[in-house]
Amino acid sequence: MKIYISLLLIFIPFLSFSQTYSFTVGGNFTSGNLLSYGLNLRSNINSNVDKVNQISFTPSFDYGNMANTQGQFKMNRRELLSIVNYERSKNKLKFYVYSEIENSYLRKIRIRGSLGTGFSIKIIKNEKTNFDISQLILPEIFESSFSNKRDNWCVRLSTRLRYSRTVNKFKYSGQILLQPAIYTKLTDGKTLPTKENTTIRVNNSYEFILSKNLSMGFMGELIVQTYTSFINPSVKPYDTNMNLFIKGNF
Repeated sequence: MKIYISLLLIFIPFLSFSQTYSFTVGGNFTSGNLLSYGLNLRSNINSNVDKVNQISFTPSFDYGNMANTQGQFKMNRRELLSIVNYERSKNKLKFYVYSEIENSYLRKIRIRGSLGTGFSIKIIKNEKTNFDISQLILPEIFESSFSNKRDNWCVRLSTRLRYSRTVNKFKYSGQILLQPAIYTKLTDGKTLPTKENTTIRVNNSYEFILSKNLSMGFMGELIVQTYTSFINPSVKPYDTNMNLFIKGNF
């Protein structure tokens, strides 16, 4: 949460520009053989500096507790991912300066931070459909919760496919993000092959539009990070998350 608040304070000066906001709240609860509950918060702020320049801030936070056999709750999920990027548009092309900060209890990441640049191209854009592809290069630092001997810095290629389509009051949004590390150097000087340090994120959401500013729906997400599994086999290389949500647009 300290990272979340710090990023928000950095972003506040840009709020004087023209903006659009979206805020999503989701949660889950199970009982019976398994007693658990979870909450996720996702938001997006787009600030239009002018007609071709835009700055966006996209933080997301997931939290979950699970009960043991005695009924005592213990935290099993606390995930933060914040993205800040600058975009400059020219026809169907966009130039990016892009940054990410991640903290993960599940994948034992104390902090993962990246800053890079790249571009995207619009394949389809109309009132109902949007489809774009982006390619970035991202230098990255990584600090593990296990040991500083497992910290590293790397250079990633980041390829993203993003698609959305609206039909009447239904909207589907999907995103595939592939981020292989083309070069990784550990603290002890060793290097790693790409397969041992690759990140993949797949996100799908289905929304029912209730009004101009409100919608509700279902979201599913798959996250694959091979590096944390490489340094500790007890950590699975993948996580899935499914949630019902309510979303506001302003």
